[in-house]
Order: sequence, then structure tokens, then C-alpha cells
Amino acid sequence: MRRIIIPGIDIPAACVGFGTASIMGSVGKKRSIEALSYAYERGVNYLDLARSYGFGEAEKVVGEFVSNKRDSVIIATKFGIFPTKVPKIISLAKPIIRIAQKRSKFIKNMVRKQSSEVLNKGFYSVHDAKKSLEKSLTEIGTDYIDVLHIHDCISTDQLTDELLCFLEKCIKEGKIRTWGIASDIYSINSISSNLRLSPPVIQYQSNAFLPVIPESKVLNSFRIVHSPFGGATCKQRLSEVEDEVRVKLESWCSENIESNPPAIDIYKMLLLSSSFLSDKGLVITSMFDLKHIEFNIQTMTEKKYPVELIEKFIDILSGSKEVPNAAVGNVIEK
Repeated sequence: MRRIIIPGIDIPAACVGFGTASIMGSVGKKRSIEALSYAYERGVNYLDLARSYGFGEAEKVVGEFVSNKRDSVIIATKFGIFPTKVPKIISLAKPIIRIAQKRSKFIKNMVRKQSSEVLNKGFYSVHDAKKSLEKSLTEIGTDYIDVLHIHDCISTDQLTDELLCFLEKCIKEGKIRTWGIASDIYSINSISSNLRLSPPVIQYQSNAFLPVIPESKVLNSFRIVHSPFGGATCKQRLSEVEDEVRVKLESWCSENIESNPPAIDIYKMLLLSSSFLSDKGLVITSMFDLKHIEFNIQTMTEKKYPVELIEKFIDILSGSKEVPNAAVGNVIEK
């Protein structure tokens, strides 16, 4: 699997990272540790966290997992969203809720809605950042965070120069290795245009359904993209057009690839599309099913599809007229 260097971090990162948002939410501790171990043993060493994940409990679980392997993993976490404390009765009922979610789509959607409503967003002051960072360090049981992201800020949020100075100070003190902004690309573009410093790292959603790329201010920031498979809504859309997409791709292959056209695997194409859109950056995906871990690693290891085919796939699935070079531009117009 391809390894990449994130600016400011000495450890090479695998090009696919482990998204931990479900830990201690829809996925319990035992299954989380099992999946983390399985992925780590196969080379996945980038763990994407946030102070809010798992109602504030995900960091502690990951901390237990990395306690004897801290020097070989890269830990990213985020500040700006504080989780509301879950009532004890609900916390005790989590195992039952997880089973119910698997059996009922209605309950799954209801839990997801309720989970988003208990989040307290918009805490970007120096005081809030310091409080969140110290809590993350304690929960994970580490002396430093590799990447500290400003979490889910929007264009109207005020990120002060004092906050940037605080982040720079944390780097000098060794509490963090680097910092970034994790939000949607439009907010990242807007916020970054008003900052004294461009964020060294940016994290946002970009995939074949909605292929977006940064504007000039953050063009040189290291890119981390997430949600390569697009989420539940996009999966439904894909199921409706999958046969049509495959026919178009196979037709394109027969016209443009002289010999041995590859058999099309739509889900491999989705993952590789996000990798392409990251411009040789890193792709974050949630993978608690061991088969999904194997699939992701295999896809990112083998060199099966030419870049031109991936571009064509994005073009077809997004409804775009043209797919620009992933190193320039902003959003692929529909």
C-alpha cells in the first residue's frame, strides 16, 4: 500500500486511514478494538478522531489500542465540537440500541438524528481549543497529537489570529505536530482566504458523486478526503444507476484501452476516485467490517485502473461535463 508523508510528521502514513466516528456510538468497544487491530496489522496507521466522537468516548478506546504502539501510529483529532454528556440510562442501553439499529433503518436514522442534536458546535476560542486539546491528550494517554483539526467550522465562524498563534505555540511545545481544518470544502476555502496562515492540512468530503477540490489559497495544503462511498443517500443513488454506469465504462474501455480492458468494480472505482481527488493525499473511511478492511487495502494496493478510466468514472457518476486535473480548480461543475 502506498505510503505518504504528511508535512510536519515523520512517520509515513498509509494512503487509507481509519475513520473512528462510530466508535462507542454505533460500534462497541470490543468490535472497535478488533477492527483497529486488524487494520493496523495490515498497515493502516492513520487514525482519525474527534473530541466529540462516540459521545466523547472514542478517544479513550483508541488510546487503549495505541498504548503500546504510539510511535508507529498517526493520531488526528479535532476540537470545536463538544459532546453533551449522555444520561447514564442511555449509556447503559447502548448495546441494545446498536442491535436495534442493525434491524431497523428507522431506528438507525432516528439515532443518527438524535446524536447530531446533542453536539455543541462552534467552540473555536483559544480557551476552548486548549481545554479540548488537554482533554484529548488525557483521554488518548499521549503526550502529543499528530494532527489537530479545527472541526466543522463554517464561513461565518471567526478563527482569530490568537487561535493561530496558539496552534503555532502547541507545535513549538511538542503538543501537536501540525494542524488543519476539517469541514466542507466551501467553508475551508472561505475561511482560509481570511487567515494569516494557510492550514497545513485540510480534510473534507470529496468523491465521485460530488467531486470537489480546493481553491488557490489552500491548493498546497495536504489533502485528506473522506466519505469515498458517499453515505447512505449516495448508495441508494448508485444502486439505481450502477448497471448504466458499468455499461458506459465498459464501452469507454473498449474504445480507449487497446488490450485487456479491466473488469469494472464500481466500489473499487469509488475508493480510487477519492484517492485521485485527494491529489496523492489520504482517504479516510470507516471500516469496522473485516471484509471491508481487506477490500480497502487491496484496492489501494493494486494498480488495476488507469487514471483516465477513473476520470471517466467521476465524469459519469457526477454528471459532469469535464473532470479537471485534481491539482487545480474548485468544484467540478455539473
